[in-house]
Amino acid sequence: MCEQIYGGELGWFFDQWIFQPGHPKLKLDWTYSEKDKDLIVSLHQVQGTGTVFTFPLDLAILFGNGNKPDIKTIQMEGEKQNFR
Repeated sequence: MCEQIYGGELGWFFDQWIFQPGHPKLKLDWTYSEKDKDLIVSLHQVQGTGTVFTFPLDLAILFGNGNKPDIKTIQMEGEKQNFR
């Protein structure tokens, strides 16, 4: 029933969230080039369980202009990933 509603296979979801121990723990680092106006966010899963989780993650990017944060949804799919 869940797979019919989702529209695809969900074995990966249950394997990582139900049948495997632990939960994602992330180390985040970032760099910003003022010259290029380029932000690079580096994420590393460090939970130490051997499981690499796949999940969407919302990042709130705050700018110094006082506006509301810019929310970006990224898809974590590996142990280490960089997002620009």
